[in-house]
Amino acid sequence: MSHVHPAPSARDRDSCVFSSLMAEQGRIRAMLRSLGVHPQDREDLAQEVLFAAWRAIEACRYMPDPARDASYALRAWLMGIAWRKASHYHGRAHRRRELPVGLDPWYLAVPEPVVDRDPVDRLDALEGILSVFRLPHRQKEVLLLASIGHGPTEIAGIVGVPIGTAASRLRRGRQLLAESLTGGKR
Repeated sequence: MSHVHPAPSARDRDSCVFSSLMAEQGRIRAMLRSLGVHPQDREDLAQEVLFAAWRAIEACRYMPDPARDASYALRAWLMGIAWRKASHYHGRAHRRRELPVGLDPWYLAVPEPVVDRDPVDRLDALEGILSVFRLPHRQKEVLLLASIGHGPTEIAGIVGVPIGTAASRLRRGRQLLAESLTGGKR
């Protein structure tokens, strides 16, 4: 006598589909990690992937090929959703890099500089600054650019001279500044 199994109820079917989705969480997180999603955002994005998949299933938009293995088809489909969510994430990631400040609005304010009370040190610092500004314009220009982190190649591009010229101006500027600061003694 053949036994006919009753068709699963909608609730049983939904429970089975939900369990299958939840079983793929680890793979979804691994995919998001490989796609460069920041660790702090991975869990939220994994939930977005699962929610989008669930909504698509409820709307009957998930129709796997019956000729393929069902679990493989589900994984491939979820990886596609994860890829799309990650690409949207990267498009808006600049908004996700906010720093929590707390209740104090001055938390990130620049602190007051510590002023050295020794007048001799202050005069020496002032003399150093004035020494730079007393240099010829060409050397002063390249020294100031070097002081903010530009190398000879970048300086040459900014000033509009060949790299060798920028390097020689930088070398000469350093020499003149050293002579100015040491009073000509080397």
